[in-house]
Amino acid sequence: MHIPQALYSSMRFVFLYADYYEFRKGWIYPQTPTPYCMLRYITEGSAMFEIGEQTIPVHAGDIVYIPEGYLLKCYSDDSLISFYSIRFINTLKLANTDFLLDFFSLPFVSKAVPESVYTYFKELYQSARSTRIDKLFRIRGYLELIIGELVGLANPEENETAASVDDYDTMSLSSIMEREFISNSRSQGVVNDPRIQIAVNYIIANPTVRFNESYLCKLAGLSQSSLRRLFKQQTGKSPLDFAKDLKMIAAARQLLMTNYPIATLSTELGFEDPNYFSRAFKKVFGVSPKHYRMTARTSGIEHPISKSALQRKGQLDDEASQ
Repeated sequence: MHIPQALYSSMRFVFLYADYYEFRKGWIYPQTPTPYCMLRYITEGSAMFEIGEQTIPVHAGDIVYIPEGYLLKCYSDDSLISFYSIRFINTLKLANTDFLLDFFSLPFVSKAVPESVYTYFKELYQSARSTRIDKLFRIRGYLELIIGELVGLANPEENETAASVDDYDTMSLSSIMEREFISNSRSQGVVNDPRIQIAVNYIIANPTVRFNESYLCKLAGLSQSSLRRLFKQQTGKSPLDFAKDLKMIAAARQLLMTNYPIATLSTELGFEDPNYFSRAFKKVFGVSPKHYRMTARTSGIEHPISKSALQRKGQLDDEASQ
């Protein structure tokens, strides 16, 4: 299996909620679309789970994965059905693809799960209910351990060999954007509102997707005015400007460090017209992508140059000689 490194570096699992449920005979969960991903560990009893178009029997010890957006219906005639349930979202999204399902072959129902996974569910649930100062770190850790165990269980033949990594993946747009955002955050302060962090993560992880503020509002659970206000407070920029600036910075780094055609970069950044991309790039950096690549390389400059650094004629040569 080929798993791009950019997929690993861009994927973020955001915990939402965890609980433990017990239901008596005749339990029915009506068919409902799930607005988030769910993992359910069946601790006692058995039930039927209808996920999408599949109807699957589940029993104690099984783990059920319900991807975001799938229709879910459950019912049981056992005297008792109980399970742990975890809700979370994956910030890495692409059209109708579910990455755990489609890239990592995670099945709807995992059987013969190691005993340690039950412990992870229980510890995550207890952490979510605690008042410990470190609860968020523990929750994130247990969630990723659970997903890691399930992915490993679904792909036993891949566990003995390392996943292949393309050279291009180390220079992927999303990886560059993530590093740039982290670098800037050290000097500008961190994003401490989880709703805005979700929006930021999505923008970083999806550099090729056309900007959609309505979708960001839905993802963050905020109105348009609240998203804009809080996003500006947390990052110093509007969502649109934040996305544009990171895309341009990612493009600038690739112009310096790769030989990819400008038209290719334009397409990957979601610009249908390379000429429009060139104009947008020039607005940020003061020169066209072609001139930027040529001048920066011949001047020996290794990092993207801010717009202010290009405002005076001859500034490139001055900076390169310092």
